[in-house]
This record gives sequence, structure tokens and C-alpha cells, in this order.
Amino acid sequence: MKMTYCFHLLVCVLTQACLAGHAFAADTSKGFAEVWRISGGVTAVSGQPAQVRGLRSGDTVYVGEQLQAAANSEAVLRMADGGYLALRPGAQFLVEDFAADKRKTDHLSLRLVQGGLRLITGWIGQLN
Repeated sequence: MKMTYCFHLLVCVLTQACLAGHAFAADTSKGFAEVWRISGGVTAVSGQPAQVRGLRSGDTVYVGEQLQAAANSEAVLRMADGGYLALRPGAQFLVEDFAADKRKTDHLSLRLVQGGLRLITGWIGQLN
């Protein structure tokens, strides 16, 4: 049962990665956030071909990665600008662009693919 669920989750992640493949051209060497808390299975997908990695507390999330939480999983990320992002069960989102240099040009661009998330803005929300 658990293996079937994991296989289904992997297929969903890879399908989403193929459908949103053009968005992975972003700079995946640029850090966006750190996994602050996590419960269950949350994965990050990046690259062409898609590379999937399971996330753990303390891992870095990069610009250009798509995160997906399993149906019974969730994560809280601490963003580089001091904000927090809570990924809800079954949700998927893509970090399209991010700059946090304490300048007026700082910005954040996310694409919610499915499900829900909560965001507490850091200094980007205060400056812009």
C-alpha cells in the first residue's frame, strides 16, 4: 500500500515537472528558503530531466524548484527575507523568482499549482 502511494506521488510530481518544464530555467543555485518544520513526505523537483529529492528539516529550497506535499504532509519554510511559507497537505507550488538583498528591487514570484499555502511576508512585503 505504502509503495503504491509513493509510486503514485512520484508519477504526479514528474507529470507536473514535465508540464511546467519551461519554468525550470530559473537559477536553481540561488537559495530561496530553508525547511524549518516538516511532517510527512514533501519533495522538491528541479531540472530537465526532472530531479526529485525528498526534503528534510534544515534543507535549502532553491529558486526554480517545484515543491509538492503528499496528501497527509506539510512543511513550513523560513524564507531568506525573514518571512514564512506554510505548504498545506496535497499542495504544489513553484518558486519562479526571488531576490532578497534588502533593496527596493527585492521581489518574490510564486506559482501555486494546486492546493493551498499560507505566507507571512518578510522584508520584501514591507519594502514593496
